[in-house]
Amino acid sequence: MLRSVYDMPFCLLKLIGLWATSEPDISVTKRESRDECLILGSNGLWDVVSSETASKTVHQCLGENGNSSVELRTDTDVGTKLAATLLARLALGRRSADNISVIVVDLRK
Repeated sequence: MLRSVYDMPFCLLKLIGLWATSEPDISVTKRESRDECLILGSNGLWDVVSSETASKTVHQCLGENGNSSVELRTDTDVGTKLAATLLARLALGRRSADNISVIVVDLRK
């Protein structure tokens, strides 16, 4: 729906209160040695998947010491790819109404 709304002239969007900004939301967090992973996700993920569920999913995919508990690791990136794919599919299964993008970074390496 918003894609079609954004086809309207900018002045009309501003009048009805539906305008977007190019100002990004930025937060800076100091990394700690116990940090295991970074989950970057669009609203399509976070609208339907809690942080706790996402963390548990990634933890299961990465397993202990970077080894997948699913026994699919043939290279060092399989666990993160699997985790990102599972999170995206979970969001799809929960009928997310927004774009879904997920990147998982293993911080233990």
